[in-house]
Amino acid sequence: MALIHKVSKQCLKLKRKLCKENKVIVVGTAHKVGSTWLFNLVKNLGHFEEINQQLPAQLLDNKTLLLDRPESLEYLSSLKGYKIFKSHSYPLPSGSIGKIKYLTIYRDPRDVIISSIFYLSNLDIKRGGWGEEFGRLSEKKRIITFIEKGDFCVSRLEKWYHVPYAGKISYEKLKENPLVALKTIVAFLKLRINDRTIKEVISHNSFKSRSGRKAGDENKNNILRKGIVGDWKNYFNKDCTYAFKHAKEGRWNKLLIEMGYEQSPDW
Repeated sequence: MALIHKVSKQCLKLKRKLCKENKVIVVGTAHKVGSTWLFNLVKNLGHFEEINQQLPAQLLDNKTLLLDRPESLEYLSSLKGYKIFKSHSYPLPSGSIGKIKYLTIYRDPRDVIISSIFYLSNLDIKRGGWGEEFGRLSEKKRIITFIEKGDFCVSRLEKWYHVPYAGKISYEKLKENPLVALKTIVAFLKLRINDRTIKEVISHNSFKSRSGRKAGDENKNNILRKGIVGDWKNYFNKDCTYAFKHAKEGRWNKLLIEMGYEQSPDW
């Protein structure tokens, strides 16, 4: 009985110590890379408190945190315990991250482009959609337009991929073997969670559970459109490929190679 009491006191001390630390998790990157999926997986894994709804209005953009505001870091530094929130802002400089844990997910930029053109075609213009004129373009024209004008997207992909302090996972690895991918994240966050719990969280957050459709069954008007890897091959033609390789001084293609999705610029 004395031993049990001693262990209980040690656990309580550990819990109090953890609660004094800022254990805040950020899932931040560009749009349409699977960040909402990762956000929900991590939230369920660690039973984190979601705080996006509680954040001051001046720190929010479409219900996601604006990291690039000086007030944001001040607000985050005041938080205690296990919390989670989502952001699509650019990452903070390495010297200003405090005790916050950052997670980011990346994806083949070509698939990001395909998901983005449908997303922006259906999104209300007040929330950042690109309007009816964009939506009336052919799919190939929309792809090329996004490649040429989507600087905000390629810039965020570049910066989050190169940031040194964030835990990183690829959408493709998360799709291929979610158990292995999430075990890597669990280790990064120093959570004590067994495989059974991880599998339950994976099942609860699967594409089928979230959309009611099998991965690959497309709904172009739904935010969860298709849920597969390599869908760009069904949409890119020679003109799209040329634009991807040469627009923005080749930044899209350079990032593709850096991420390891192709071995040569002449794929």
